[in-house]
Amino acid sequence: MSEPEPPLTIPGALDLAAARAPDREALVDDDVRLTWRELRDQVRAAVKSLIALGTRPGDRIAVWAPNGHRWVVAALAVTSAGAVL
Repeated sequence: MSEPEPPLTIPGALDLAAARAPDREALVDDDVRLTWRELRDQVRAAVKSLIALGTRPGDRIAVWAPNGHRWVVAALAVTSAGAVL
C-alpha cells in the first residue's frame, strides 16, 4: 500500500519534494546550499515562530528583505502558516 499524496498546497508540495528527493539540492544562494529536507526543516521552524508570534490564517504579512535563501524560507513559512504574503 503506497502512502497518500500530500494535499495540493504549497506546504504539501514542499513536503512531497522533501519526501521524494530529501538530499537533492533545492536552493542555491551564493555559498548557501539547501537540500529539500533542509529547506523544509527551515520552513517548519519559521512557521512555528510565526505561530508563536500570533500569526493566524488570513493575516497579511510583508517580507522586506533582499532576494536570497532567507526570503524564500520566510515566504514559504508565511504561506505555510496560512497567512497571505
